[in-house]
Amino acid sequence: MARRIIVLLALLGAAPWAFGQEAFEFEEESGVPESGVDRGGAIVFADDLPDAQFLAEDAAHEDGGTVFICPIQDMIDRGMAYVVKRAVKDAGKAEAKALVFVMDTPGGLVTSALQIVNTILDAPCPTIVYIHGEYGAISAGAIISFACNEIVMAPAANIGAAAPMMLTPQGAMLPSGEKEVSFLRKRVAALAEENGHNPAIAEAMVDEDVVLYGAYAEDGTYVVFEGKKRPTQRAARDEFREALEETLELLDEDLPLVKELLRGDVEVGSSEADDAAPEELGEDVEVICARGKLLTLSSKEAIKYGLIPTTCNNIDEVLAFYGHDNAEHVRIVMTWNEKVFRFLTTPMVASALLLVGLICLYMEAKTPGFGVFGIAGVVCLALRFGAGAVLGITEWLDLALIVVGLGLIGVEIFVIPGFGIVGILGILCLGAGIFLSLAPNEFVWPEYSFNVDEVLVEAGKSMVYTVIGLAVFVVAAWKLFPHTPLAKALVLGHAQEIGAGYVVQRSDEREAALGLTGVAASMLRPVGRGRFGEKNYQVVARGEFIDKGTPIVIVQADGNRYVVEKREENA
Repeated sequence: MARRIIVLLALLGAAPWAFGQEAFEFEEESGVPESGVDRGGAIVFADDLPDAQFLAEDAAHEDGGTVFICPIQDMIDRGMAYVVKRAVKDAGKAEAKALVFVMDTPGGLVTSALQIVNTILDAPCPTIVYIHGEYGAISAGAIISFACNEIVMAPAANIGAAAPMMLTPQGAMLPSGEKEVSFLRKRVAALAEENGHNPAIAEAMVDEDVVLYGAYAEDGTYVVFEGKKRPTQRAARDEFREALEETLELLDEDLPLVKELLRGDVEVGSSEADDAAPEELGEDVEVICARGKLLTLSSKEAIKYGLIPTTCNNIDEVLAFYGHDNAEHVRIVMTWNEKVFRFLTTPMVASALLLVGLICLYMEAKTPGFGVFGIAGVVCLALRFGAGAVLGITEWLDLALIVVGLGLIGVEIFVIPGFGIVGILGILCLGAGIFLSLAPNEFVWPEYSFNVDEVLVEAGKSMVYTVIGLAVFVVAAWKLFPHTPLAKALVLGHAQEIGAGYVVQRSDEREAALGLTGVAASMLRPVGRGRFGEKNYQVVARGEFIDKGTPIVIVQADGNRYVVEKREENA
């Protein structure tokens, strides 16, 4: 009978899974898994937590040397990625003892953040990130922080909220898809594990489905670990069916009693709330980050959870903590060309350059010769598609491809009849040049889907804004500009129409015009108009002024110049 009761209780314990109960599986042996072991979803890295100062102990025995200090501030973009690249390169040349990144950023482009991550991983010396300021290390800044060997924060700084976001055409920010989140979650976890940080904390900052728990271990250290994801609904129901079949086989003689018990007040479908720790973990376990929430830590929480060893009020305290207070400090600052490059590559400025360049070329096409509009258009497009090349930061490949592409398309249109291989090559070169101008500084074919999406979205927005702006300008120039005072000052107000005599005569027409008689349609002083039957000609009086309405006769024709005299009344 006792065996039957035990099996029945096992059946009732499995039943809630069939109705979608949200629960977590943890190791049966202990409420808190052992440190440094991955035990069925509870990932613990107590032994791998920052060791108070693994860099400080080594550096304490060193005297002198050079420490490079590089700022990572404001938006994470292509310009900032280049500054970090230069800092790592210079630190390697100088054989620096450490490279310290002073971070205060609200986030930025994922592609640029990953480029900075790859650059930091290639650093030839230990890397430290000091998080401070108004923003701290939010979004892309948190991702970059996990690429560093050591993380230190100011007392009032924050780190976290690193979920990838997608910008809609309406300007709203929406969470990215599972594919992008899955990649970034594992990428950040790998960075954290490689540099001795807790990967569970890193994953909780990227993925809102990650649940974090915390508890004090026997040695007094605080351990942070991740809860196991619940099984799928289908797997839970299959498990319930197997348990039910086994129970029915054991309790076939007492089946009526089982049915009665199952009909009783048995609560199925109830679940643990996400903001409460499961009972099997013990009373001392707390929920650090519940499902549906992104993890963001203050400096005090980061110390408690073992993400940082201490807090520092300024960069001097950071250097002293890691034993570099006697080292020479080399601060990396943005040069003028890097600042200009960063400004020119912002989406709004890049779109404006493209729009102004196209408008200037349109105006140049409407005016004879090649002048100010043409030069301005070429300069704007050169800055738009080759800002890095113009400033000596990137290669000229993207700009060269655009020029070659436009040249091939021009040859196809104006020289070669039809449309063939030359035009196709021109379009391909033009497209490749535009893509390279939008790609990161060192172009590598995008490895992940959101890289492509981000590049295409940026290019698409820029092109859409440009096309709309150009269309508005063309319509305004066509409809409104002719009626403005500026247009009247620049454009001849009267048209030389055929009906008014502004025609080019053939030689036979000039010969036929000799001897034609008519009247002066205007006062001839000596130039004016004469009417000869149904035609008006520009005429020149010979030797005298002729009043309007006076009979005249054509006596000479040179090109479009008709010489007339007064016609005698008796002629």
